[in-house]
Amino acid sequence: AVVSTQSTGTMFRCTVLFVLLVSAVGAASKYRDNIPEPTRKWKYDATLDHFTYSPESAETFVLRVFEYDTHWKQNKSGPLFVYTGNEGPLESFYENTGFMFDIAPQFNALIVFIEHRYYGESIPWGSSEAAFTPDGLRYLSSIQATADFADVIKHYKETYNIEQVVSFGGSYGGMLT
Repeated sequence: AVVSTQSTGTMFRCTVLFVLLVSAVGAASKYRDNIPEPTRKWKYDATLDHFTYSPESAETFVLRVFEYDTHWKQNKSGPLFVYTGNEGPLESFYENTGFMFDIAPQFNALIVFIEHRYYGESIPWGSSEAAFTPDGLRYLSSIQATADFADVIKHYKETYNIEQVVSFGGSYGGMLT
């Protein structure tokens, strides 16, 4: 569904873009069996609790980020393509999302995949024993994860002076996007 408070023409363009993207996602990716390795893997210090102002809210943990900048290096004026992580290790989504790699050259895009908190290696306190307790699980929520993604996006926008961001995701990650 497309919701628009602007003119009918704008709503039509949004609808067409949505239909084209959905159609393109269904098509086979040329990268399907040959996803390039990330050009950079790094770790972002994420805030444990974005919404409670207590001593614990100052704690941080490590979120993994994979970056692919091959097409962006050529121009450095393209958008940021962000994949919002799902319920699994980051590699699973990086290695199975060819569509972003298909269209990145056309847009000179910088591709970034952000791992979801509590999945893969992005575990608060660095251990499952500490994170997966009743007290530790209070920080596992879609709103906390969305705030993590927003912080990483803000980092890229400020660090590289990026103005446009396009977010991608599938299933739960699509809902977060």
